[in-house]
Amino acid sequence: MPFQLRDYQITCIEDIRAALALGHLRVLFVLPTGGGKTVIFAYITGLAAAKGFRVIILAHRQEIADQISKALWQFGVPNGRIQPGYPTNDLPVQVAMVQTLAGRLNTIPQPQWLIVDEAHHAVAGTWAKILAAWPNARVLDVTATPERLDGRGLGDVFQHMVLGPDVRELIAAGYLAHYRYFAPTSDVDLSGVRSVGGDFVASDLADVLDTAAITGDVVRHYLSHLVGRTGIAFCAMTRSGSRSSRPTG
Repeated sequence: MPFQLRDYQITCIEDIRAALALGHLRVLFVLPTGGGKTVIFAYITGLAAAKGFRVIILAHRQEIADQISKALWQFGVPNGRIQPGYPTNDLPVQVAMVQTLAGRLNTIPQPQWLIVDEAHHAVAGTWAKILAAWPNARVLDVTATPERLDGRGLGDVFQHMVLGPDVRELIAAGYLAHYRYFAPTSDVDLSGVRSVGGDFVASDLADVLDTAAITGDVVRHYLSHLVGRTGIAFCAMTRSGSRSSRPTG
């Protein structure tokens, strides 16, 4: 094994397997960012593959697909990629970009397992199309935010929820760092920002957030409170632009 699973990760794996053993076909697993969701479902994928099951893991961003594939290899689980630029193969474990998989459903063998990263997207059109194509597959959906963009829950989509430790528990156990949180005081109107698949449209969001009132306030706060220390800023970008929708230091 490349690393030792933490005690709570072992417990989460046992709880997920118990839920599936009870006959729940769609299980939602919730764990905060930094808790190791990818490690947990990579380990579970290895167990499923060892039993001869076909597993497809869905991702909606390149960097997420890369992270998942890397974790699988660290656990000794060979995996293919269903996305442009990668050759097709018959490996039982595949990491798939959602849009690519949706366009190839007629050519992909039916999996026994589907694992959905960022499960709050699973109610959206393309994701829902994939789940509907394989209604008998066991589905494990993982997320840190078990709600839709509009704030509604996911109880009408999933049969059972497994809750891992929350942020405070992970901090108390030393697995997450203590933090101080700062936010701009400016009011931001997101009413005109479109959403697709549970995510804000990046270009719309960037148009609203990339203003002197917002970014200038962030810089001022950093200089006032954190100068010379590490900070993480959540920003917005278009794919061709210089702004980032991912956390940036």
